[in-house]
Amino acid sequence: GSNPHYEELRSRISHMKLSVRLERDVTRMSELMAWADVALSGAGSTCWELAFMGVPMVLYILAEDQRKIAEALDGNGIAINLGWYTDLSKEALSKALMGLVGNRKLRESMSEKGRALVDGFGSNRVLQTLEKTPTMPIRTK
Repeated sequence: GSNPHYEELRSRISHMKLSVRLERDVTRMSELMAWADVALSGAGSTCWELAFMGVPMVLYILAEDQRKIAEALDGNGIAINLGWYTDLSKEALSKALMGLVGNRKLRESMSEKGRALVDGFGSNRVLQTLEKTPTMPIRTK
């Protein structure tokens, strides 16, 4: 909702041949992720939701804490990391998106790898690990 370029983006999308939806102030994100074939996203926490939903990602880095996420997801074949948003060119973005949109096998592979990484059962595994960990005695003075 706070994107200052929203109107410009909307105008440019209207001239594209691809089916592109520009959303803001979204309240039904999982529905949109289920609809999408590809996502362009910052490399923050949304990546884990996209991976769970099996959506192939083209990522850009907005903050230092996102760098390792983008690099790891790219290195594991789950996303394409375009690097820092400040260094991103229109050509690189277009090439990455069009390459991914045009490569069904790559999208399927990225989708499978994303779902394998984030399967929704992580909290259960943490609890199982904690249950197996011996408790430390509490010492009082």
